[in-house]
Amino acid sequence: MAIRHPILRSALVLTLALTGCGSCGSEDEVLRAAEIAREIRERPDDTEAILEEHEMTIEELEALMYEIAADPEKSQRHQEALGPAE
Repeated sequence: MAIRHPILRSALVLTLALTGCGSCGSEDEVLRAAEIAREIRERPDDTEAILEEHEMTIEELEALMYEIAADPEKSQRHQEALGPAE
């Protein structure tokens, strides 16, 4: 399915542009966000299924992405974990 939620689309664009997403309280959350972002980047039409696989809602992903983006250290770790766009 295509990403229809306008806020999620904006958040994903922000993630890809800044290579940071939402906020995370731990390294595991940063790595989890990067993994989800990689999967969505590779299969954008499957966003809803990817989120279900990770037991996350659109709202939770959005909150996580904004938290990471607000923290320069977390954003840097996320960028490194996400890797370059293909």
